[in-house]
Amino acid sequence: WGGDGSEEEGGDSGDGDGDIFEATSAGFLVSDPGSSPQEWHRDGPDSGYLNAFVPLIDLTKDLGPTELLLGTHRTKGIPSNGDGQEQEHIAPVIKRGEVLLFDYRTVHRGGGN
Repeated sequence: WGGDGSEEEGGDSGDGDGDIFEATSAGFLVSDPGSSPQEWHRDGPDSGYLNAFVPLIDLTKDLGPTELLLGTHRTKGIPSNGDGQEQEHIAPVIKRGEVLLFDYRTVHRGGGN
């Protein structure tokens, strides 16, 4: 994650000691103007993983920020109560370059814009 990976640079020595995080995949999503909200989903069932969402622009409510259903990292399946809006949820409005971290198992969706 930094420099040449040496411990002096704050990286990992590669011996497995001191490993904290490892990037296992990366991707991106483009939400064009007029996009519909995504379906509620979780990225996987496995514990021990985090999603790191970093917007390339400042988000506003109108741009359809990512919505998260609170507590769903401890449940199974996708909520069946309509579109999930009846369940407690948040839609953090973060600025370009800020990081939203959430459990890989959390039910979430990209909002419409």
